[in-house]
Amino acid sequence: MKNLQKSLLVLFCLFSLSIASGCCALACDSPNNYTCESAFGGSAEPFAEKTGYKYKIKNGKRYKRLWSYTKQQWIWPEWVLA
Repeated sequence: MKNLQKSLLVLFCLFSLSIASGCCALACDSPNNYTCESAFGGSAEPFAEKTGYKYKIKNGKRYKRLWSYTKQQWIWPEWVLA
């Protein structure tokens, strides 16, 4: 029983330390800034890129194209039928 309590206490301490170090490591200037400076001199970027479809209608047909809001550029090279 004491071994289980010690193991749980160690896991709790490790978990607490990992959360505390992750919270204090980054400092962003604004919510629209996609790169954040680290307390250790590096930078961090979000894992997921923000994307969305842009649509247009040409000759009565609906076309779509994938746009990257993170990089402000097209991901798909051409328009395809939606």
